[in-house]
Amino acid sequence: MKTCILAGYPTQFRERFRLSYRFGALLLLLVGLGLLSASAQAQERRRIVQFTGMVVSGDSLTGVPDALVCVPQSNRRTSTNAQGYFSLVVLAGDSVLVKSAGYTKRGIIPADYRNSTFSTLIQLSQRGETLAGANLPPRNFKQDFINLKLPNQPSIEIQGESNRAYLQKSLKQLTQERAREADEKREAALRRGRGY
Repeated sequence: MKTCILAGYPTQFRERFRLSYRFGALLLLLVGLGLLSASAQAQERRRIVQFTGMVVSGDSLTGVPDALVCVPQSNRRTSTNAQGYFSLVVLAGDSVLVKSAGYTKRGIIPADYRNSTFSTLIQLSQRGETLAGANLPPRNFKQDFINLKLPNQPSIEIQGESNRAYLQKSLKQLTQERAREADEKREAALRRGRGY
C-alpha cells in the first residue's frame, strides 16, 4: 500500500494538490514542446548553403592563393587553393569574411537562396602600402667574420694560438679548399667536353 506524503492533510487539500501537480506537469510539457517546435522552425529558416567561388585580384583577375575565407561568428573556415578556388558550408544569412596578405578585407553576406549552392567571384583590391627601402653598403664577409666579437666569451688558446689567429688560419684553409674543389670541377668539365 502506497503512503502519501500528504496523508495527514484534509482530503480537499490533497485533491487540489494533485490537480495543481497534474496541471503543472501538463503546462511544463506544453512549454517544452513549444520550445522544441520553435527551435526546429528556426533551423528550417536558416538553411545550409554550399558557398563556392574564386577569390581574384581586382586588377588582373588572377587567383589569390591561400586567402582565408571564414564565418567570423563560428569556427568554419577554409583557404583558397593555388588558383584561388574555395568551398565552404555556411548557413543562409551568415556573413563571410575574405582576407589575404597584401589585400583589403572583404565581407559578404549570402542572403536566403532558393538553391542549396551558391557560387561567386570575389575581387580583392591590393593595399597600396610600400615599405621604405634600406640601403646596405657592400660588406666584406671575411673581414667581418674575423672581427666578430661575441659577448662574454673568454679568449681560448687553441694549440698555442689565439682565437683571432685560429679563425684566420681556419678561414684561409677553408678558402683554399673551396678554390681547389672549384678547380677540380672545372678540369672535370673540360675533360668531359674534350672526350677524355
